[in-house]
Amino acid sequence: MTSTAADTTGARTDDAAELITGARARVDALDDRIIGLIQERMAVSTVIQEARITSGGRRVNLSREMEVLGRYREELGKPGTALAMTLLELCRGGASESVRPLTRTARDRRPPGFVGPGVRASQGRARKNHAWLAGAMRRTDRRASWDLAPGK
Repeated sequence: MTSTAADTTGARTDDAAELITGARARVDALDDRIIGLIQERMAVSTVIQEARITSGGRRVNLSREMEVLGRYREELGKPGTALAMTLLELCRGGASESVRPLTRTARDRRPPGFVGPGVRASQGRARKNHAWLAGAMRRTDRRASWDLAPGK
């Protein structure tokens, strides 16, 4: 069985199918350009991040990211914010393991087991476990009256 242009486009007439086919080709070309621009932005962002890290700064500049989010929100509305968040994540290297700073930061050079100044991993785990256990006990206390109801 062969499919017609109307079948692949969902149009009910051949004229509409032809129009849709042409418009889809244009959308595909625009998508190609957008992807290329995003890849270019990722490369430029990597250069910026490397320069910032090399100079002793942080990889991410939150005030700049807030400017970008505001610009996208102004131009595209609420969905623009989500788009900008995705774009910023791509440019930070969060979505791709291949986009990383080439230099190691002081945080990367910390000894194994380092949690914070004067705190080793075993102490950090003990604190985290204690907090979890305390929360679990509170939850259990709230359920105690339910669990011990007559007839159980």
